[in-house]
Amino acid sequence: MSILVAGGGIGGPAFAYWASRAGFKVTIVERAPSIRTSGQNVDVRGSALWTLKQMGVYKAIEKATTGEEGLYFVDEQNRKRAAFPVDRSGKGLSFTAEVEILRGAMSNVLYEATRESCMWIFGDYISSVEQNGDGVRVGFAKGRQSERYDLLVAADGLYSKTRSLINPAWEESCIRSLDVLTSWFSIPIDKNDGTWARGYNAPKGRSVLLRPDKSGVCRASLTTRTTGAFRDAQKLSNQELKELFRDQFADVRWVEIGRVLDGMMTADDFYVQDVAQIKLDSWSRGRCVLLGDAGYCPSPITGLGTSSAVPGAYILAGELLQARNPTDDSVDYQKALNEYERKFRPFMQETQKLPPGAPNIALPLTSYGVMTFRIVVAIVARIVPYIIPFLSGSTRDYKLDPYAWPSLPE
Repeated sequence: MSILVAGGGIGGPAFAYWASRAGFKVTIVERAPSIRTSGQNVDVRGSALWTLKQMGVYKAIEKATTGEEGLYFVDEQNRKRAAFPVDRSGKGLSFTAEVEILRGAMSNVLYEATRESCMWIFGDYISSVEQNGDGVRVGFAKGRQSERYDLLVAADGLYSKTRSLINPAWEESCIRSLDVLTSWFSIPIDKNDGTWARGYNAPKGRSVLLRPDKSGVCRASLTTRTTGAFRDAQKLSNQELKELFRDQFADVRWVEIGRVLDGMMTADDFYVQDVAQIKLDSWSRGRCVLLGDAGYCPSPITGLGTSSAVPGAYILAGELLQARNPTDDSVDYQKALNEYERKFRPFMQETQKLPPGAPNIALPLTSYGVMTFRIVVAIVARIVPYIIPFLSGSTRDYKLDPYAWPSLPE
């Protein structure tokens, strides 16, 4: 069985590892000219951690973690109002997971795990998708000859171009914006940054987050409700977006804001993302299937994008393995895709549920709202250590079924 994976980030290579382990011929096409080394922190929790350990890459990922020890919510003068240490319980009760790693670092680990067993195509992307009874013919944008595959896996993110080629009707309603916009970028680290992230909330629905890491860089983000000048933000250039965020955050009273805005204006990794979810009634069409954010993005608010994509990749590959006929190596792909969705959709439906009032409850409009928010998080931070012993497991974890994976060659 030949499989083409669109997207060389996290979910795509994780699937490619297991699919090639199952004996399938896997090709990954990635738009970037090489593995993307930039990106912000991603959390790895629950069944995703288990999956990575089964892949034999956990030690490499652990070595590349950011070293973040927790998150402080601070006031205007950097005084700590609430502290959430790293969550080592596996129950998802903190903003910092046991494994915090930069997206680019994790992508590189997964690339190393698949570069010999899978074919990688860099600097190209899918431009056409045509299905017939016995396969999928895929065209490429950079002049590469079109090719036929038995299965196409779209794992190219929230704004997946492949998804729209598979079924244009999906694009009409699949993106559910939460009316929040976040800019991400890196700034020089300061000697006082330490090893804890810091979050600051300001009136008018704004927040700032600083996450220093052991690579000597501080990852920053500015988040705002999508109102007023931000409504048409996606139509603006990066420079225009920088100026917009600078103007909208200029009156924030946090002592760090000047440094953050100055760093943003010179950052070369700046990008803006609509905080959104992907919700679809089906994750597949014919011989094409969606994986990770392309099919069921839970939104950055949950912190569970990676922790959804990795087990989803495991299940999809496992169901393809299970649907293979040992006598002739044929694969009942429709059965596999149906089982993938039947088993994993309930977990994703729970994962996509947001707390009442989220995300706006964390983006107060008034000074009184900010004060109230700080009181609430301070109370929550104090009670979390006392409730952990009474929790049997993460409510957003997923128990993975074992599959009969072929043994790795010696």
